[in-house]
Amino acid sequence: MAKIFAYTTARNQPKTNNIILPVVEGLRRHGHTVEVRESDEYPRGDEENADVLAVWGDYAGVDRILRDCGKKRWQMLHIDNAYLRRGHYDGYYGVSWNARQCEAYLWGTPFPADRFQKLNHEIKPWKTGGSTIAVLGFSRKQGQVIGLGYLEWLAETVKEVRRHTKRKVVARPKLYDGSDVRAFYREQDVFAVVGLFTKSMVMALLDGIPVFPLAPCAASSMGIVDLKKIDTPWYPDNREDFFNRLAFHQWTLKELERGEPWDHIWQGS
Repeated sequence: MAKIFAYTTARNQPKTNNIILPVVEGLRRHGHTVEVRESDEYPRGDEENADVLAVWGDYAGVDRILRDCGKKRWQMLHIDNAYLRRGHYDGYYGVSWNARQCEAYLWGTPFPADRFQKLNHEIKPWKTGGSTIAVLGFSRKQGQVIGLGYLEWLAETVKEVRRHTKRKVVARPKLYDGSDVRAFYREQDVFAVVGLFTKSMVMALLDGIPVFPLAPCAASSMGIVDLKKIDTPWYPDNREDFFNRLAFHQWTLKELERGEPWDHIWQGS
């Protein structure tokens, strides 16, 4: 069984603690030894003694842990907002192993369809027409983690896409106003979506819109990165399998607390 350091935050971040503490309980029920630490105390210098570091989100403090896990190749369990039907605290949370989103380890033995079917989402037929290319931005916090300016990246990517298409190119910064990205896709008659690692590309795949994921993310295997092909995108034929697998990498707080996800997550280790 693993020795895990799980990070909570300062007292002014109760949401984070309300999420990470059920994760801790579930890991302990699964037989792992878990030490709870404050992210403000990171680093202590003994992090290499842990088998796994467990964190929620990318808030201040955790961004350093995420960067160090990448640089030093420490094992990491990352919990974040879900891909489908997210919500505090009655929705789902994405759980990823050694990545900010499930990606390479998502593939392997086929997963059953029942978990995805419970979400009541329809996988729409591929949309092969449309007047607009959408470029989706990321947050300032995410930019700090990966070392990119979020506004600069958005402007440069729009400029690059325009070099390869006569379609209208629309930038959509990351919004926190509760607006529906799927409504945006419909209103803008979106033909293809370009993003770095935004989970909104998953919603595009659900709506039959091809994607161009420019960094490793959950949608990586379902799109292409060559923007020269923006007018001739790829339409993979295995979206049902993709969503079946994705559904086993997002869980409710009750499921996390009961320790249900860990047999599935450890498959990728």
